[in-house]
Amino acid sequence: MSDQSRPDYPLAVIGHNAPPISEQMKLGYEALAEDATKAEAGANALPNPVTSADDVKLYADHAKIIKGVISRTTAAEEKEKRPFMDALDAVRGHFGQFTNKNGTGKLDKVLDGMRLRVKTWQDAEADRIKREAAEAARLKRLEEEAAMAAAAKAASELAAQEAARKAAEAAANAPATALAQEQAPPPDPEPVVSASMQVMEHLDAADRAGHGARVFEKVAEAKPSDHVRTRSAVGGGMATSGTFWDFEIIDLEAIPPASLWGFITDAEKTKAVAAFVRAHKNETPLPGVRIFQNTRAVFR
Repeated sequence: MSDQSRPDYPLAVIGHNAPPISEQMKLGYEALAEDATKAEAGANALPNPVTSADDVKLYADHAKIIKGVISRTTAAEEKEKRPFMDALDAVRGHFGQFTNKNGTGKLDKVLDGMRLRVKTWQDAEADRIKREAAEAARLKRLEEEAAMAAAAKAASELAAQEAARKAAEAAANAPATALAQEQAPPPDPEPVVSASMQVMEHLDAADRAGHGARVFEKVAEAKPSDHVRTRSAVGGGMATSGTFWDFEIIDLEAIPPASLWGFITDAEKTKAVAAFVRAHKNETPLPGVRIFQNTRAVFR
């Protein structure tokens, strides 16, 4: 079976031997196009500028002609596009039952249910990892504090021993009898060295504990997606957790409009101002807007 004969081949459905739609429109509505050209030419031939009531009558009469052509054009457009609109509705109805931009298709709902079940586990798993990491960081910080306290104590003892050594040296060098000198032998340096080593060991222990605490703190502060990213070795699918800022409107009227104004397009702002003016006219001023009464020509 060739591509052209397949029932799902587009040209087989619409008839690929037919001329393009644009050509069909030109061929089918030549008279309407001629009338539109004549109406435009007639408008260009009207008096310009308008200088009298008779000129206005000419404009009003020709406006009826133009509006007649517009009415025929609108009707022809509706006639030609109706089959396409019906076909489009049918296509959207068929495929929309599976998925659509509103997310209400059966497959959209299936995915939503799957996401909800996975999210429930991901949230619990990320919370567990964060709690365990926070507890591990807390214990490491306690180790760090204990090691720092031990280092401070050892340093205090070292300072006391050093002070005693210097006092003994001073006594040994002071004028004294030979007997006094014999009774004051130089202090043993070994305790001083031992205390110094203890200080360094405690400081090293504190540094290791502090490093470990920082590692666990980073885990506790990480995004949930860093904890629950899962990839399948079979189908290649991957599930992770996306973090986003959500909201719930408690009182719509309590939201300051100025806070939202910067997030609205200029076109939407203009529509809002126009709606305000239609509702209030010039009875209620609107800061930043000049409200005035204007006129327009109307052809009936």
